[in-house]
Amino acid sequence: MKEVVLGGLGQLLRRGPLCGIAQRYFEERASVVFYHGVWNESARLRLFGGVSTSEFEAHLRRLKSFFHILPLSQVIEVSREGRKTKRPVLAVTFDDGFDLTTGGATEVMDRLGIKGTVFVNTACLTGRHLLWMHMFSVIQAKRGSQTLLTEINRVQAKYQDGRTLSSLSDLIAATRAWPQGDKDHWAAAIWGGARMESLETFLNENRPYFSIEGLRDWTKRGHEVGFHTHSHPFCSQLTDALWESEILRPLSAFKAAINADQIAFAYPFGDRSPPKHEAKLRDLSIFTALMGTGGFSKKGEDLAAMERVQAEDGVNLEVFGKPLVRAYKQKLSRRFGHSSVASESKGDRYRVGRLP
Repeated sequence: MKEVVLGGLGQLLRRGPLCGIAQRYFEERASVVFYHGVWNESARLRLFGGVSTSEFEAHLRRLKSFFHILPLSQVIEVSREGRKTKRPVLAVTFDDGFDLTTGGATEVMDRLGIKGTVFVNTACLTGRHLLWMHMFSVIQAKRGSQTLLTEINRVQAKYQDGRTLSSLSDLIAATRAWPQGDKDHWAAAIWGGARMESLETFLNENRPYFSIEGLRDWTKRGHEVGFHTHSHPFCSQLTDALWESEILRPLSAFKAAINADQIAFAYPFGDRSPPKHEAKLRDLSIFTALMGTGGFSKKGEDLAAMERVQAEDGVNLEVFGKPLVRAYKQKLSRRFGHSSVASESKGDRYRVGRLP
């Protein structure tokens, strides 16, 4: 009921009598939204989550009626300069490197004249790797939630001192506690325990991710590419060695392959690196922005602390309703001296079937 109310309020803020409030709010921000997969086939939507192409097109039309939608690089530039614009600006981005062309999103964006940015996990570019959390989504789609929970708990019992999950709602906390160097091995054990087909067979049949060739076609159309680590770990949990292998080492080869100089970096799960690692990223100046999932950033703020908002659950709810209500609560909190309200967005929510 709460989300229904917030969605209705968001519609009034987007195009109704409260539109002026939203206009003033977004004029101060360099807004970025993100999706995961976009699919024109219900079977792939069921396997990988995300949104359908028809739903995605409806979202873009709503966004385009309010925002001037720009490529991410231009929104970053607007933010860097703190520049005023005639209309609020917004960038559309995608996480996890799903093939947006075969999925249908590229056609929708090209038709609407919108340029997007896909954040890629380099492990998937060969077509021989399925990201560990996507293994969970596929298992749930093919074998059911109970099988997935049973197999996760089998691995938890073996490797995590018997700390089992009562439900899949506990999955994000449990997997964040995994040694990040073991996540792919443990996920493969869960896949095997669920009696799935071989990963090679599954990937040959489905090919969910962009290849290098697909990315080159994507950029030829005027779209952009960003980096999302090698294999989608929780970056706050990386050792020094894993931080090198997940970010620094794959980045240089990736940039050479796509003929890019500097690109933006989106943290998986919005989970930022610890201060010593993030300080190194700042010092190296290898990314145009370091992006989390904590809300909409104001123009002129630190690009290494830039944030985004997930839009998959609806434009009225996620882009207009929740952020503006949160901002209003923060304003009241500051005025009356109450305890501070959390960030404008709950961030990148990890739900099996609605991908991180």
